[in-house]
Amino acid sequence: MNRAVGILSGLSRPYRLALTTDYNERVRTVAKRLSSNVNGQRQKDDSPSTKEISIRPRRLDMSRTPSVLNREPWSEAILDDDVSSIIRIVPKSFSYYMANTFHADIMLELRGLTRKYASLPKVQSGERKFLSRQDYKAMDPQQRTRPTEYNELLVILKDLARIRPDLMPQEVAIAIRRFEIESKATLPDIANRKIDEFGRAYGHGKRKDAAASVWVVRGEGQILVNGKPITEIFKRQIDRERALYPLTVIGGGLEYNIFIIVKGGGLSGQSGAVALALSRALQQYNPHLGPILIKANCLFQDLRIVERKKPGKKKARKSPQWVKR
Repeated sequence: MNRAVGILSGLSRPYRLALTTDYNERVRTVAKRLSSNVNGQRQKDDSPSTKEISIRPRRLDMSRTPSVLNREPWSEAILDDDVSSIIRIVPKSFSYYMANTFHADIMLELRGLTRKYASLPKVQSGERKFLSRQDYKAMDPQQRTRPTEYNELLVILKDLARIRPDLMPQEVAIAIRRFEIESKATLPDIANRKIDEFGRAYGHGKRKDAAASVWVVRGEGQILVNGKPITEIFKRQIDRERALYPLTVIGGGLEYNIFIIVKGGGLSGQSGAVALALSRALQQYNPHLGPILIKANCLFQDLRIVERKKPGKKKARKSPQWVKR
């Protein structure tokens, strides 16, 4: 017993402070049990200040260390007499050290999901509404939720909601649904998408004097414009970025094969026509992408054209140089 108490005195300061008279009495009780119980069976203490304690076998195999028992609010484990009789106090969760354990447990879960699925593609914004601060505070049994904690929750929920809907894992959707307000608007059914017998979705778009037709099908990320690679038709990077902007919005594109036919106009008009046709084809292929593309203004045609030249002007509004005499 003196040997066990001596080892306990070598613990760190927080553990030494936790060993009150009641804990010392429990250590003496365990030491007596170890000396009297050779077979290592579980026993109960009649003292009201102690709980049911597990007695480990006399020889401790470090490769087979028993797991800590999950109990509220502490877990207790007794090591064998060859090492020492020791009561190790282990919190069940890290939130034990936080002021608001309810909010801390939620944030630990959501941050774990954020780290686990950080590599998934995300869209620019999500169309989701979450609980108000009063509703979230009402969920807390102790009513300790502060405005800063609620704002912290909203930031991480909005970040998880930006994951593409068709790639969102089930556990993330369940976690978000806990704090989401039920909306009457429902997403379109993926089974109602418009594709042909070859699995292709079609879209048509115009810009200035250019017109483009686009077919989208599941593939390996191949993009052909008039039967040629896109780099041969749109040699400038700004034109390629404008034409493929819808793929940037949805955060993907490597899972599609895209075939484009474009004619008329110049490079600027053709790239704008391709972007509109591609957006419409993606919406036909996956209706869940419709709200995302609408939010990014990808499904609206740009009706601007070059203003016509006026009589007496060099261009639409430019006047000739004025001469006094």
